[in-house]
Amino acid sequence: MAGWQLAFDEHVLWFDPYLSRFDSTADGGALRVRPDVIEDLIASQRILGPPEVIMISHGHFDHLNDVPYLLGRQGWAVRTMLPMGTETHRHLLGAMGYRGPVVEVRGGEQLSFAGGAYTIRVIPSLHSQGKDYGYSFPGTLTAQPDPPATIRDLPEGGTLAYLVTIRDRLSVLLFGGTNFVERELAGLRPDVVAVCMTFHNAVDRYLERLLTVLGGPAYVLPSHHDDMVTGFDDPRLPGTVHASAISELKEAVRSLGLRTEVIAPAHLTDVEF
Repeated sequence: MAGWQLAFDEHVLWFDPYLSRFDSTADGGALRVRPDVIEDLIASQRILGPPEVIMISHGHFDHLNDVPYLLGRQGWAVRTMLPMGTETHRHLLGAMGYRGPVVEVRGGEQLSFAGGAYTIRVIPSLHSQGKDYGYSFPGTLTAQPDPPATIRDLPEGGTLAYLVTIRDRLSVLLFGGTNFVERELAGLRPDVVAVCMTFHNAVDRYLERLLTVLGGPAYVLPSHHDDMVTGFDDPRLPGTVHASAISELKEAVRSLGLRTEVIAPAHLTDVEF
């Protein structure tokens, strides 16, 4: 549960749309796309599309894997869909067969779309760090590699956060990693924040610092807090959510004395603001 869809008026935006949810430990970590699951989600309108923009937080499989398939989906390919990410992410998309345009960003960009109906601010960010102070598959690319075959072939390639502001209505801050650059968030006051809740053992006072620098957002939603494997076609999916992540976030809000509302999202279920 690390991907998000934003739908408002006639606009649809996606963030890290990982829908295949394959077992990354099987077959040596072989990459896999599940068109059956993806097409069922689209046909049943549990996800909407095509999106105008696909925001990529970083290059790991559980964020990038399905993006080339979605960009090349029959019936959608005639529409302008803009993937957005770093130079590494552009090289990975090319290696995975995508030949269309990429909005290459580094962080710091403030971009306007649909005649100013919404803006996207790209924010330099960081990947999660566990008790050993590291994370899987770091690194960047300066040229297109061979077609990736396993999850190891998809390096992080830099991590970005995105602030989407719908003009005169709402701002939503989306994180794809359980870490952040505090100075890059100073002064931001988003209405809604999707807070990553994977491992953060090595990150000093992660939630305390994040919620404080953002000034106590009106709403926060835990993200990236399930097993990432159980499929959308599996009835056991609701039971894979880590309840401890929700409790930890609620306790952080309580201990800081904030009025922030913690919303526990369910898979493929709308949250309206």
